Amino acid sequence: MKSVSFSEVVYAHEVAPWLSPHRPRRRLATFALVMVLGLAGLVVLFRKLDPTAPLAYIVIPVLAGGLLPLFALMPARFEVTTRFEARHLLRALEEGLATLGYERIPMPPGFLRYRPRGGLRWPSRDIEVTLREHVLAVTGPAITLHALRKCLGAAPQG
Repeated sequence: MKSVSFSEVVYAHEVAPWLSPHRPRRRLATFALVMVLGLAGLVVLFRKLDPTAPLAYIVIPVLAGGLLPLFALMPARFEVTTRFEARHLLRALEEGLATLGYERIPMPPGFLRYRPRGGLRWPSRDIEVTLREHVLAVTGPAITLHALRKCLGAAPQG
């Protein structure tokens, strides 16, 4: 598609979406408790399996593995710009999102929202698309947006 260009996926300005004042505090407290207890439990388990291993060799990989999903769900965005009307790209976009396991949910005209089918439906996993005359602005989790760009035929980011 020569008349279509893709911007790079860039992280949104909101560095820690889980600390947003719009998120329920009880859900945040539950998540923090599960993370602290789960990661501490993994450290204790690995320490019992190999008491001679240096503690840093246990703690650092456990923390990295526990925090990796948070970075994968970090909000990001990219834009698809075209010389013709951007609404003509919606079919390709919806096919790409369908292959990634997303379904469309009702929104007002000009805005589209997609959420994962089945499983956990976290708002942070939703994909939002803003339709303008020659631009589709896509917002959602960074890891999903990278996969969506690939589905749409964009060149890999370098």
